[in-house]
Amino acid sequence: MITPNHHPFRFLLQFEWGLLVLTALGELMRLPPLRLLTIGIPREPGLNIAIIVMIGLLGLRLPTEHRRQKWLYTGMLASLIAIAILGTGMQLFPLLCVVFVMRTGLMFGTGVHRWLTGLTFVSTGSAQLYHALTVQYTRWEQIAMRRAERGTVRSPFRVEGAPDIQDFLASRLWMMSLSSVILLGLVLLFVQVLISALVAERQSREALTAANQTLRIYALRVEDLAIVQERDRISREIHDSLGHSLTVFNLYLEAGLRLWDSDPVEAKDLIGEAKTQGSMALQSVRHSVSNLRSSPLSNKSLSELIETLLQDWQRSTQIKPTTDIQILLTLPESLKLTLYRILQETLTNITKYAQATEVDIVVRTMVQSNQDWIQLRVCDNGIGFVRSQTKSGFGLQGMQERAIANGGILTVETSLNAGCTIEVRIPV
Repeated sequence: MITPNHHPFRFLLQFEWGLLVLTALGELMRLPPLRLLTIGIPREPGLNIAIIVMIGLLGLRLPTEHRRQKWLYTGMLASLIAIAILGTGMQLFPLLCVVFVMRTGLMFGTGVHRWLTGLTFVSTGSAQLYHALTVQYTRWEQIAMRRAERGTVRSPFRVEGAPDIQDFLASRLWMMSLSSVILLGLVLLFVQVLISALVAERQSREALTAANQTLRIYALRVEDLAIVQERDRISREIHDSLGHSLTVFNLYLEAGLRLWDSDPVEAKDLIGEAKTQGSMALQSVRHSVSNLRSSPLSNKSLSELIETLLQDWQRSTQIKPTTDIQILLTLPESLKLTLYRILQETLTNITKYAQATEVDIVVRTMVQSNQDWIQLRVCDNGIGFVRSQTKSGFGLQGMQERAIANGGILTVETSLNAGCTIEVRIPV
């Protein structure tokens, strides 16, 4: 269901409202050139305004899910426009046809939308040409006869020495009607193509977002599976190597204890072999534990990691940074690592190049457009630099790639002798 508060294309909604307002203004004013197109039909401005209001109210909710509701809505909208064209003499009825094509484009697929656009053009064009036929064969003759009977004017159709005025007006009306039909067709075609392109682009963007989310889920699953497989491998390695070493160690130790009194020399050799097996087992345990050990960033919050990093940096540079850290969300390990590495690289650059005496660091979570974000901003009062004249980029390319890999953006504001500000925003 599409509503004004959840419309996929706000500019189309505003354009639609503008068309309805113009149509209503056309009923409040008398427009002679356009009046010729509906001159054979009695004009009902009050009823036309009511129709425009009803069409506007129908636009508050557009069904997009249930097929029956969509066709019922389309039938109601088409009926109101048909009444405006054939029954009440609405002057700017082509604008309602544009509204019809816009709304159906948001409700139906491209195939059905093309069919409805073609049907709209054929029916509206036929109605306009029918109006022209009505004027040519009946309307002007009735007006002339009525005026002649009242004696207020001579018949305008037969004047000595003048061309046939009726044929002249009919030809002009035909040209006007044909031009308006062609123009309406071009406008409807443009609107149909525009709506189809916008809907296709939006669907592609949504599909891409869903695909990225699916890939992220699969990547996490693959990572978890790889961790499980590696732990299984290490557990088997511990079982095989450590189990064997401890078994041999136990056998040597038992044999040494048995021979301790009868053959001390052999017992001493066996105990030495047991010690060797114990050392091998200890080395195997250390190797396995080292493989199982998680990342040094694990089990620590980003605030703790930043605090430790800044303490080490302060001891080495004698610069005490001011910090504003407000992290209200639980961050995934990959995001913590990205922010940690970017901050680490930034502090390294300040140490090497900036010649700064003051550093301000802000890390906070925020919500924008119903999306959680985390912001990292580092400002210094150093000498700055000109990016176009910096070949290495001070590691900026690596930081940029880290931010982009997590769907974020990195901006740099700097100039000579004006310090530097690096800001990263990444969705959580």
